[in-house]
Amino acid sequence: MESRCLVTLDLDFANVLEFPPQRYSGIAVLRLAEPVSMPSFAQAAHTLAQALAAREIAGQLWIVQENRVRQYGGENEDSVQ
Repeated sequence: MESRCLVTLDLDFANVLEFPPQRYSGIAVLRLAEPVSMPSFAQAAHTLAQALAAREIAGQLWIVQENRVRQYGGENEDSVQ
C-alpha cells in the first residue's frame, strides 16, 4: 500500500460521515474563493506543503485555505496556521 493522501477541490470530501478521515491516509480539501485563481491555488498549495512538512496528515481531514489549515480527526482537532 502506498499510503497517499487525497488532495482535492471537491468539497464533498469534507463530509466526515461519507469519508471518515481515520479510514484514509489523509484528505486535504482546498477551499478557495470562487472563481479559483492560479495565485490563490498556488498559495493554498504552499500552505498545504508547509503543513505536511510539519506534521502527519494520515487519518485526518484538513481544510486548506490560502493561509491556514483546519485539521479534523486524529489526536488534535484544531485550527493550525
